Amino acid sequence: MSEYLCPAFCWWDIPAFLLLVMALLIFGVQHRNLKKKEKDLEDQISTLYVDDMIR
Repeated sequence: MSEYLCPAFCWWDIPAFLLLVMALLIFGVQHRNLKKKEKDLEDQISTLYVDDMIR
């Protein structure tokens, strides 16, 4: 009887949703870390260029 009440919901929907959320969180954290690393590298490059221009 319960399968007629909610035909689009399957038992694997909850684990699949949790895996999707976990994947999105991991992607978001990796993206944030890469942006931080990119900014740090750009700062290092700009510091090197400034040092070279001063000499």
